[in-house]
This record gives sequence, C-alpha cells and structure tokens, in this order.
Amino acid sequence: MSDNTTNNISINDLKNAKSNQSEPKEVSISSIVPPRKEAPKKDPLDAYHADGNPMDALQGQLARIKMEEELNQKYLRDKKAMMDLEAEIDGEDTDDNTNTEETHKTVETVSNDEYDDDISIHTKEEVIEKTSLDLDDEDFKELEEDEEEDDSRDKSLKDMQLQIRSKIKPIAKAFDISSFTISKKAVSMSSALSAPEKKSTIAEWVLYHSGKSACYSEFAGYEIEKLNIRTYNTSRRQALKQIYKLIYDHITSEDKPDVFETWLRTTNYYDLDHIWFGIYMSCFSGSNFVPYSCTDSKCDKVTISDDIPFEKMVKYKNDKVKQRVKDILDGSKISKEDATFNVEIVPLSDKYAVALREPSLYNMLFENSILDEKFTNKYQDMLALMVFIDSLYVIDQNAQTLVPIEAKTYPNNEVKTLKSKIVTYSKILKTLTSDQFGQLQAYINKLDDSASSDLTYVLPEATCAKCKKVIPETAMSPQEMLFTRHQLAVLATTSQE
Repeated sequence: MSDNTTNNISINDLKNAKSNQSEPKEVSISSIVPPRKEAPKKDPLDAYHADGNPMDALQGQLARIKMEEELNQKYLRDKKAMMDLEAEIDGEDTDDNTNTEETHKTVETVSNDEYDDDISIHTKEEVIEKTSLDLDDEDFKELEEDEEEDDSRDKSLKDMQLQIRSKIKPIAKAFDISSFTISKKAVSMSSALSAPEKKSTIAEWVLYHSGKSACYSEFAGYEIEKLNIRTYNTSRRQALKQIYKLIYDHITSEDKPDVFETWLRTTNYYDLDHIWFGIYMSCFSGSNFVPYSCTDSKCDKVTISDDIPFEKMVKYKNDKVKQRVKDILDGSKISKEDATFNVEIVPLSDKYAVALREPSLYNMLFENSILDEKFTNKYQDMLALMVFIDSLYVIDQNAQTLVPIEAKTYPNNEVKTLKSKIVTYSKILKTLTSDQFGQLQAYINKLDDSASSDLTYVLPEATCAKCKKVIPETAMSPQEMLFTRHQLAVLATTSQE
C-alpha cells in the first residue's frame, strides 16, 4: 500500500509507528482464486472455499470483489488525508523557521473516527525511525509466497475468463463500432422494437407430482435478476409474490389457471424444483455451460464445460420414476389418484385420525406469512405441521366411519379462518401422548422424504481439463443452476485490479 518514503506516509504508517506492528498486506482483487498450498481457514467471502459448489464460488467471487473495492476506496481516502496532513506539516516547518532540534517534537494528537484509539502524529523523520523494523529471511520468504499466490490467482482468473468468453457469445456476430458515428436523428421506441429478434425459447418439463407438464417462455436477463430474492428490499412475502407472479406470467401451458392465486393453491410444492428446472431449460437451451472446480487441492482448476444436454442433469430414483416422466412428456393419461396432491389418512390414536396432504406452493410459501407475530409465536411449534394436515377426524368404531372435525370458517376473512383451523387442530394434537405425536411427525417425514427424492437434479460427472481427474457428480438445485449460469457473463468481464 505505502512505499514508506518521506513523501508518501499513509495513516496506517502512523498507526503502526505507535503500535510497533508491521503494515498489513494490501488486499488484491485477484484473491478470488485459491492458493496452491495447505487449505486455509474458510472465509465466507472466499470464492473457492466452497467445497466444489460453483454457486457458492461465484457468489463468493462477487462478494469478494465488492468488499475489496470498498477497501481500496478507503485506502485512497486515507492516502489523500495523509498527503494533506504532510503538506500542512511542511508548511509549518517553513513558516516557523525553527532549528533542527525543534523539528523533532511531537505535533498535536489527532483522533480518527475509523480507529479505536488516538494516533499520535510525529514529524516524518520520527515516523521513519520508528517504523524501521528488523526483517529476517523468513519475513522475506512470506512476502515472496504472498506474491506467488497473487500471481497464481491472477493466472487462474484469466484462464477462467478466457474459457467463458470462448463459449458465451452475447452478440451473435461481433463487429467493430469504434468508427461508427452517432446519428442526429432518433427513432421511436416502436421502430426500435420492430427489428427482428431471436424467437423466444419455449421449454417443456414435467410437474412430476401433479402428473402433467408445463411450458415456460424464455426469461430476459433482467427478469432472471428479479427471480433472486436477494435483490428485493421489501418484505419476504411481497418479494416471493413478485417472484412467483413473474414465473406464472411465463407459463404458456393451455391449462394454466386464469388467476395467479389459484395457480399457487393448486400447484404441488414438491413440483417446485421441477418448475425451476423448466425455467433453466428455457433460458439456456444450447448454452448450458457449467463451471466445475477440481476437487484435488493440488490442482484447483476451474473448468467451464461444453453445452451439457439437460437430460444428463436429471437423476431418477428408479426406472419407474423415469417411465412416469416419459409418460407425462408423451402426454399419456395419469390417473387422478396419482396426480396433483397425495392424501393419506392414518390413525393417530384410538380416537383420532389425520388426513396428511402434500402442501401447495401457497401452503408453504405464503399461508403462515399472513399471521401476526403474536399468534405465530404462540403456535410456532404447530405451524410447521399444519401445512401437511388436510383434515382431522374422530374415529367412530361402532359405525366404522371417520367424522371430520369442523373448524369455524369466516367468509371473506382468510386470516381468521386460518387461525380458527390452527387453534382447533392444535387443541386436538395437544391431547396426543409422546408416542402418538412422534408417530405423526414420522408420517410427515416419510411423506416429505418420498415426495422429494423421486426426481432430483445434479451437475453430472466431469473430467478436470488440467489434471484429468474425475470430478464426481454433485447434487444441485435447479434454482442454484440458474443463478450460477446467469453470472458467468459477469465473471468474464470482472476486473483483476
């Protein structure tokens, strides 16, 4: 950071003169690439301390870049402040016309809000004397190793950027516009939009639990940004509503409900990953490039794959699941009992039975968010169970019937109706013994496990381009796939300085 000359003394130099500590090493933007020695402690902002998860790696890179830019800006502000101070000191030396002994006395103490303690400001001769630290061979060795790490990281980043640029072509046919002139006559928006554009891709993928397929139109780049909840400054409920309304608007299936909320209430929550994979397919058909980090710590090479067929990213639990997917995509009829929501009625005790139901998008993402904080805190132990409970019954063994337990409904008041159901069902569930309540939880866990494991998604096995070792298959959600791929173009133009 500072060259420690009499003409360039940073605030850090002055602080270190007091604390007798060496100056901290300047942070480099190129630190996003991993060092090639023993594994360091994990830093949540270090891009390649992500255990091979490309999503974490790419998010870490962007966070690291932002942090280092802020540090560099702070360094520039500190440097300017010190130069102003030095100019003031030089001016006082000239104007006072004092002798050499007087130039060695301490100047006033300056308090800096960015540090915990006051920093005593001395003349430049004193600062140089106090900061002349003894450096041994080991110190120089560490400095050389730091420089080698930076060089290695710079090289790795450049290599990754070259790979991305060779595969991703934002402009179909590159041309030089440096010699173009700007016309004095503007065109209207309608004229600008009338130019022929690439036809939007339509992707079809299964809603496995609903027993049907759905079609999605391609999302524009800015729309993919809007799918990321981190970009919103509003409440979580409002952010999710905007995200899923955008998804709803891109569904082109003929059987799509006319009302957004109806779609939320009739879409199986366990189809959520399949919805995101359909979105992924619509956005990156023909350009499904995926970053892989070599799992060998001695290599750490980042490889950008060629276009991967989507089918290789789908993992079927067994052949029966694979056949069901094929039948859905072929348009084969799926029985009503085997579609949309799976409901199972099981006994809880000699007196009560429960109907367990796979939740909808609305149940899982929105339902409980309409409740006030006081009510939520009071029933928080029960809320997680309620989204799976469709009905409760009294068992009439004499008549061999199940009698539904009624919860009061309030027309046009969804909040009071939901609270009534929660209060009513909670009173019943609180009568269960430890074993009976544990059995209910076991039923729900079984429902959740079986529903979420039939059809999953992975980054397929790959081979490291450098060391040729196999990078094993890695489970990854389609949502992570989408944002990982979306950020590749950003990384291709990331500055290393």
